[in-house]
Amino acid sequence: MGRKLILLKRERENAGQPGMYAGRKGTIPFDRLLLGIVCLVLIGLFSAVLTGALDMSGILRDDESACPSGEDNASAALARGFLHYHGLGVPQNLGYAFSQFSEAANKGDADGQFHVGIMLSRGEGVTRNMEMACSWLRKAALQGHDQARISLGILYAEGEGAPESREEVMDWLRETAGKGSAEARKILEKLEEDATAD
Repeated sequence: MGRKLILLKRERENAGQPGMYAGRKGTIPFDRLLLGIVCLVLIGLFSAVLTGALDMSGILRDDESACPSGEDNASAALARGFLHYHGLGVPQNLGYAFSQFSEAANKGDADGQFHVGIMLSRGEGVTRNMEMACSWLRKAALQGHDQARISLGILYAEGEGAPESREEVMDWLRETAGKGSAEARKILEKLEEDATAD
């Protein structure tokens, strides 16, 4: 009986740690839980597509009739961009992916803005343009997109960003690090080191 209480106590202690999930059989790292859920969802989607229960043609079509409303249209453009970027069920086409992400970004979608910024920073499917990349990433970051904030931090740490926005980026990294992002914390520490060295 005492051993079981100790194990339950450890489970409760671990469950309070960031990145841990307490299940019936003990605690597991959150990333493994998330990976398992994603795998199950993907298996279900692929099964539905293969059996014909899910028709992907509406998302893959480029016409407005697939998703007529504004917000859904941005979501459909984002989905088409993702599929073409990764070559999932369609041939990989970075230029087309960029155009679809741009469509979503121009409608104010933070994920679309993030992807446009990343593709511009890498020169994927489009000519590399760091000024525009930072501009799109900043738009996503202003909407609270944590990965855009981290990406801007990386660009600033590498000397790729505009120096007048350094404090803004550091504030975003502090906020994102406060949510438990080790990557944001690491970049923030590097930027703070660089600032004290100057």
